[in-house]
Amino acid sequence: MRSEIKTKEYESMQPKISKKDFDYIVKYIDDHIQKQEESADIIKGLVKTARWCLRDFKQLLHKKKEIRLDGYITKRKIYSTFLELSQKQNLAIGATAERLTEVSKEYFNRQFKAEFGLTPTEARANPDKVIDNRLTYEELCDMEDKTVVINSDNTVIYEPNSWMLDIIEYAKSEYGFDCGMCRDLIEMADRLGIPARVFIDSCFDAMIDAHEYGDNLSPKVEVGIDLGLSSEKELDEMCEYYGCTFMELDSGMVNAYRNRDDE
Repeated sequence: MRSEIKTKEYESMQPKISKKDFDYIVKYIDDHIQKQEESADIIKGLVKTARWCLRDFKQLLHKKKEIRLDGYITKRKIYSTFLELSQKQNLAIGATAERLTEVSKEYFNRQFKAEFGLTPTEARANPDKVIDNRLTYEELCDMEDKTVVINSDNTVIYEPNSWMLDIIEYAKSEYGFDCGMCRDLIEMADRLGIPARVFIDSCFDAMIDAHEYGDNLSPKVEVGIDLGLSSEKELDEMCEYYGCTFMELDSGMVNAYRNRDDE
């Protein structure tokens, strides 16, 4: 029973998204690209309508595809531009690219060649060689790092590696971290290449130090520094624009917000 409880706790901490929520997000992106909305406005709309599942979607996108949300939107805009160019042969490639993708003609050409292996002109002449780059659920949501287990009632569960369960149990019992905190710490340790237990110990020590000394920066200021913002006012303006808290901002949202005036 104890192992079953621990497995359920670990599963609840993993970034994951249902097929329904995934389909909603990718369809929302494509639908609003067709409306020629700016990337910042597309992200803004997703923050409002897919708030909780969007966080896991972005984490999985970064983990599996190594791109940010605004990067994926740009990829889809490039493909959408190709569709319009292939259907309307009289359109100028450069002007159409700048109008629909929010990037320069030169950048569009480079990204197009990197994405599809053809120049826009070559792709226009050979549209069948261009493969739709729409993200699939299977690409983002595989079951890696888990072992398939068949229960007595023939239902399938996915059991995480035991060493991860031990670390989670350690963090909860030793420091009282909740499930969300454990997930974030283990993920961050993995990205930094630091043993998870060592990283968790160090984080707790840093928390103690932060409470002992009064000259530490506030979390809000630290987020602003990490995101490269010029002032707390700029951070507040972005939070108001997206309708989110400062902890929900990421570099992709900052990039899309700053680029919106150039679109």
